[in-house]
Amino acid sequence: MPPLVKSMGWALHHDSESRVALVDLASARNAALMADENIRIIHGMHNKHA
Repeated sequence: MPPLVKSMGWALHHDSESRVALVDLASARNAALMADENIRIIHGMHNKHA
């Protein structure tokens, strides 16, 4: 299964209580999170091929 964050158009949101939410990039929730200056954005993992 391909990674949801990297290739399927989803984001993961982690809150201060260690809960995780899967967020559609086209959703109003994602727009609200992206507009929040207190949210730290960390990009999905990169593959490192030797």
